[in-house]
Amino acid sequence: TVAYYDIETDMTSEEGDPIMTTLVFEDLIHTTILSSFFRGYSNVVERILEMLEKQLKIELPEKKYRLKIELVESMKDLIKKPIDTAHEKQPDFIAIWNIDFDLPKIIGALERQKVDIKDVFCHPRLPPHMRFCKYKKGKTKKVTASGQVKPMNPSEQWHSLLVPASFYFICAMSSYRFIRQGAPEEPDYKLDSILEKEKTGGKLKM
Repeated sequence: TVAYYDIETDMTSEEGDPIMTTLVFEDLIHTTILSSFFRGYSNVVERILEMLEKQLKIELPEKKYRLKIELVESMKDLIKKPIDTAHEKQPDFIAIWNIDFDLPKIIGALERQKVDIKDVFCHPRLPPHMRFCKYKKGKTKKVTASGQVKPMNPSEQWHSLLVPASFYFICAMSSYRFIRQGAPEEPDYKLDSILEKEKTGGKLKM
């Protein structure tokens, strides 16, 4: 079973910390948003739900989803609450498109807030003394037969989050390329490009 995870980041700050995170598993869409992003607005959750339900009926008329939208005060809750849902539902994989963007952003934001990443990603039943969490970057360069060093396309890279949990984080972009090694290389592996190629409707635009 596969869950899907995505973040949106603050484009106005130097760090570019997450302001929204979403976990999708089976029929559940669980989104958390920093309340500071909507400072000065009222009835935010109700307005988001109304807009999203209307749009999903247009984009996916035959599919039914349960929508859970939460406004949160802290970076820890922003990231942890959807992961808590994953701990509860226990998918086999959590797929992220271009994992080397999302996970470093998440880890960096948590560390700046003095939040121990082990307490977010490890399974909550695990005793504290047995917890560990490490982001392991894969190779970013390759050596050709002639000895020339070349950068690897992000879709060729393989990065891992080493953490004891019921699920394994996997890069959907790298997986997509890996299982199609016999096919010609795509012009690019941006999510919109692949969604368009696979005729799955593209990103949701309101």
